[in-house]
Amino acid sequence: MIDLKVWPNVEADPQNHSTTPGKTKDTNDQMSRLAKLSKKHRDGHMVKVDWLDRLTFREIELINEKQKRDSNFMYLMIEFPYVHYNDLQYTVIYFEKGGDEPYQYRTQAEIVCVPDPEILTENLVESKHHKLARSLHSGPTDRDMKPDAKTRDQLNAIVGFPPTKMLTSEEQDLVWKFRFYLSSQKKALTKFLKCVNWKMPQEAKQAIELMSRWSPMDADDALELLSPAFTHPTVRKYAVSRLRQSDDEDLFLYLFQLVQALRYEDFDKIKHDTDQITTRRESICDTSDRDR
Repeated sequence: MIDLKVWPNVEADPQNHSTTPGKTKDTNDQMSRLAKLSKKHRDGHMVKVDWLDRLTFREIELINEKQKRDSNFMYLMIEFPYVHYNDLQYTVIYFEKGGDEPYQYRTQAEIVCVPDPEILTENLVESKHHKLARSLHSGPTDRDMKPDAKTRDQLNAIVGFPPTKMLTSEEQDLVWKFRFYLSSQKKALTKFLKCVNWKMPQEAKQAIELMSRWSPMDADDALELLSPAFTHPTVRKYAVSRLRQSDDEDLFLYLFQLVQALRYEDFDKIKHDTDQITTRRESICDTSDRDR
């Protein structure tokens, strides 16, 4: 049994001369002195007398407990397994099968890393494909498109994805292609908004127009639109409008999520809009007073 001193709320120091040692080195420390004597006794360097050993070890436990309480420190008691071999006791500190076998490994890797300065740049082929797939010319044709049985199963699977799952580019193109078909499904709105590239004005305009005609979503689904994944102000306003339709009791259930959503709001814009509303109200009041 080993008593190790614990240093709470202190960063561990792994150096040889550690500032957070597990074993104290005080010469007046009774615990350290008795631990060394107990180890000598276990290793067979002292004569063993059963009746005296029982009394002695019991007294050692009492001394250790008293010193622990008086020191006001925390201690971690660790006991290692031990085995007897040829009437000697051996403590097994660590053992791994095959751990003593030498193992050869290369000091240098075989893979040669070639720097690619364009790896983080925009893929022009994918960008062109995205623009062609989301172009305004595809709107009239997409409006009347109906999926076949296989595609319908794929769309249902995508709509059923959890909010944390990222959609692949193929899945995003599929949702965009059948966006008018999915507009009757309120659960599909969040998946559709995830497919939109809000940095492209024409695409964002199409998405906002279709969102206003989409089947109204439930309040619990609207909470996802207040997450950091949706930064467009129109989308967040739509989420607030859906939550406004809920009762106070239902909103109380979402109170924690609503407070957390405030972290992702633009407070400068909120303050600016609030100041404008206040100024407008004051001007209206001044005008009404003059009319009187």
